[in-house]
Amino acid sequence: MPTTILKICPVCKKQFNVEIKRINAGQGIYCSNSCAGKVKNHKPVLWVLVPLTRGKFAKVDVENVLLIAPHSWQATPTTYGTYRAETHINKKVVRMHRFIMNAPAGKDIHHKNGNTLDNRKCNLLVCSRSEHFKIGGKHKPPIYYGEEWKKIHGKR
Repeated sequence: MPTTILKICPVCKKQFNVEIKRINAGQGIYCSNSCAGKVKNHKPVLWVLVPLTRGKFAKVDVENVLLIAPHSWQATPTTYGTYRAETHINKKVVRMHRFIMNAPAGKDIHHKNGNTLDNRKCNLLVCSRSEHFKIGGKHKPPIYYGEEWKKIHGKR
């Protein structure tokens, strides 16, 4: 009675012999530890990059791709030097993060990591305006023209 059988590694397609007792124990699936490690370390893709205008991309959950696919999305510059994804639906500007979260009027959407093009649901939070100000980033006070001139020229 044979004690080994011939198997094919599902990762590299290499043939290898495995003892029957290892198969009964739930082992012997892969030809080596490196092939087994490739499968264990593989993480499924949970988000995709949606192309925008200006060479930008928005990060979106896989489950929301069919929701946003029918629309043409643009990268629109903000006053903070970043970009946001927008489209026009029924002659109205619609922002991608509000569209994905189906945000009601009067509510803000907070991007937890600060990246306005990262529109995964795990990065978005629906909140009131006051809550949004509380959790928002620390803003630097504006540098007025006179202060900037003094700083550059070493004046007091």
